[in-house]
This record gives sequence, C-alpha cells and structure tokens, in this order.
Amino acid sequence: MNGCEKIFGSKNNNSSTNTPPKDNPSKDTPTDEHVHKYGEWITVTEATDTADGSKKRVCSICGYEETEDIHDYVNDECTYCHKLKNTDGLKFTYNKETQTYAVTGYSGSSDFVRILDTYDDGIYGTHSVTSIGGSAFNGCSGLTSVTIPDSVTNIGNYAFSGCSGLTSITIPDSVTSIGSSAFEGCKGLTSINIPDSVTSIGSSAFSGCSSLTSITIPDSVTSIGSYAFKGCSGLTSVTIPDSVTSIGNDAFNGTAWFDSQPNGVVYAGKVLYIYKGIMPENTQIVVKNGTKGIADYAFYNCSGLTSVTIGNSVTSIGGSAFRNCSGLTSVTIGNGVTSIGDFAFFGCSGLTSVTIPDSVTSIGDDAFHGCSRLTRVTIGNGVTNIGDDAFKGCSGLTSVTIPDSVTSIGWSAFEGCSDLTRITIPDSVTSIGKYAFANCTNLISIKYQGTATQWKAILKGDQWDSGTGAYVINYSEEN
Repeated sequence: MNGCEKIFGSKNNNSSTNTPPKDNPSKDTPTDEHVHKYGEWITVTEATDTADGSKKRVCSICGYEETEDIHDYVNDECTYCHKLKNTDGLKFTYNKETQTYAVTGYSGSSDFVRILDTYDDGIYGTHSVTSIGGSAFNGCSGLTSVTIPDSVTNIGNYAFSGCSGLTSITIPDSVTSIGSSAFEGCKGLTSINIPDSVTSIGSSAFSGCSSLTSITIPDSVTSIGSYAFKGCSGLTSVTIPDSVTSIGNDAFNGTAWFDSQPNGVVYAGKVLYIYKGIMPENTQIVVKNGTKGIADYAFYNCSGLTSVTIGNSVTSIGGSAFRNCSGLTSVTIGNGVTSIGDFAFFGCSGLTSVTIPDSVTSIGDDAFHGCSRLTRVTIGNGVTNIGDDAFKGCSGLTSVTIPDSVTSIGWSAFEGCSDLTRITIPDSVTSIGKYAFANCTNLISIKYQGTATQWKAILKGDQWDSGTGAYVINYSEEN
C-alpha cells in the first residue's frame, strides 16, 4: 500500500512514524478507520553529514502526521548512516536451510531499485541475497530500472511480470535460471542480456515484451519453455545456439521473426520448431541431418503427414510433437533419441507399427494413447519407465514384450487394449500402476520372467487388471 493510501492506525516501516495531531490526541485510536489523504512532504530538518534530516506530511482529513528520514546522499550513499539510495521498500524472506535471503516483495514508489548482495533483518543477521522470489515485483508498472547483484542465482516465476515501464535490467552472470513469466508483459523492455550462466528459460519468461527487438541466447541454455517469447511483436532477430535441444510450443509465435519465416518446416537453431501453414495431403518429412530436437507441438494436427523419418542426431521428441497426425502411417525413430514426450504420438490413429530404439529411456504419459490401428510395438532395452496412459486405447495391439530395463509401468499404460492377448513382463518391474491393463478383454497370458514370490512383491495399483480376460500367469520357475 502506498503512503497516500495508508489506513489510519496501521503499522509503519522503520523509516517512517505516525503521530496524532496535537489538537486532537483522541485520534490516536480512532473509532472509524479511513484512508489518509496526505499533502506534500515538508522538510522539518535538513540532512547533514553528521545527522539524518526529517520530513513530514499531514492528512487533510484527520490531521495525522507521517514522518520520514531525509538522507544526505553523496555518490548514492548517505554520508551519515551510509544507507544506499534506492533500496527502500524491498521485502526479504529468510531461508533457514540455506541461510540466505530472497527478495519477495516491493512496496516502494521509486522508478529505480537497487538490490544489495547482502541483507540483515535484525533477527537472523547478515546473509547473502540469492534469489528474486516469485511475483516479487509483479505489477510494479512505475518501475523503470533494476540493479540485481551477482549474488543472485535465481529469478523466480512472475518476478517482474507486468512491469510495463521497465526499460533496463541487468541480469548478472550468477543467474542460472529464469522462471516462468519472469518478465511477461514488460512492454518497455527494448533489450535483455541473458548471461552464459543461464541453463533454462521458463515458459512465458519474456512473452508480451513487444518492444524487444533482438535476443541472443547463450550456449549454456539447453531448453526454452513454452510461450517464452510469444507476442514479442518487435522481435526481428533471434540467435539460438546449438546447445538448445528442447523448445516448448509457441515459444516464438507472434514475433516478427516467426512471421517472416516461409511456410513449411521452420527450424530454430538445431531444433525443428514447427510446421507453418497448412500441410498438403500425403506429405513425407525427413528431419534434416544435425537436428537435435523436435519441439513440442511441432506437427500438431498435421493430418496430411503420412511418413516421418527422424535421424540419429535427434535426442528428444517433444510433447504433442505429432499429436493428432491421423494420417501418419510410418515413423522411423533414430537411435539417438533418448526421450519421447508426453502425448508425442497421441491420436495417430493410422500408425500401425513402431520401433522404439534402445537409446530411449522414457516413454512419456499418453505418448501413443489412441493409436487404435497400432498392432505391433517394439520397446527398446533402454526404457526404464512406461508413462501413464502410454498405450491406452491401442485397441489393435495384440502382443507386447516389455524389456528387462523397465522398472515401472504407469497408470492405465495399456488400458483398453482390447485385442491384447499376451504380454511379457520382466522381473525388473517393481511397480504396476492402477488400471495398467484394465479392460484388456482378450488377455489370456501374462509371461512373468521371475518367480511367483517376486510377482507377489510387485507393487500393484488398484484394479490394475480389472475387466481383463481370464488370463494365466506363467512364471519363469515353471518354464
């Protein structure tokens, strides 16, 4: 709450005191609270190099007086108390575990804020300031410039969101992560230097920064979140290093850079970013050599896509990358891919077979959900986790062999695979999620590559086999 809006009788900060008017002492504890209407500040005593000065302002309604110190600043430092200029109004929170402070709020009215590298709250003593907390400056539209010390390593979610007047900010080399929506809606920001200490840029981190004209992402960054620069309409120049392997959906949509790209496959650095425009029927895509990742939603709803070949240089297939590509019948996944994102091939109802290479370690949630014509799937020996709903509704799947690298089968992983008759489960599996094989109505055989005792020890979720056929479990000790 700004000084001109303080409620009568409210607690004030240490540099300001309230006193009741001399002609009406009873107003020290008024019956009816009201919003003060202050006049201009009046200097009471001037600041010198031997003492702080003071000033006051008076409420025109009740005569209440508010006073504040006046500092004699030379080179931004008070000659008497050594207080630094532009540090008022900051709120800090102490973390007992790390013994550090975070900036968690701002109630000042200055257009420039300086954050110091240490703070002492009078209780826990002097410690480093290491983070700008979530929403710390959210909505401070009058703020134009902020100085962040090199003790800070993290800028939290929404930290400067809605600071529409912010034109200048320096991010020090100590910062390693920029949170989601950290600078969202900073319309006055014309340039930003992202230091090479940063490894990730959160979702919507700079979305709506319409005055931003160019951005150079350092080669320390490996991932750029969804909507990171969406709506940066003035952004004409984007430099993305080879280190970036993952880009979220719509990260650069609504920028001048994206608008200038021709229709077809658009690459952002070494990442296949998106297919722009309407895809013709019977389109076959070969991902170009050297590509490191396929972005989230890259081919979302591209029903004209029939075939895709993903080379060995690609390491990740993003979430929903091929979602609802209903015409996709053939996919070749290179042996460099390590992860298949959530919903990656969701709703690819024309896909009949897929081979997941040994390089893949995780199959995301809903990765092949609804691939109703999928009859054959080969899961590589590197996979350790099969995500929730990964093959849910793959009603054409007849048999599955789970490799002995897998330790967990997620919730509803094979639910509704109504044609599934046989499944092989290795003794490496320690958990089977709820509804994992529910409604596999034609299941007749589970081949377990372990003993009956080991099978009983597996943590199984409720109704993991509800609605299945009358299956028989064959243990390795019986073979």
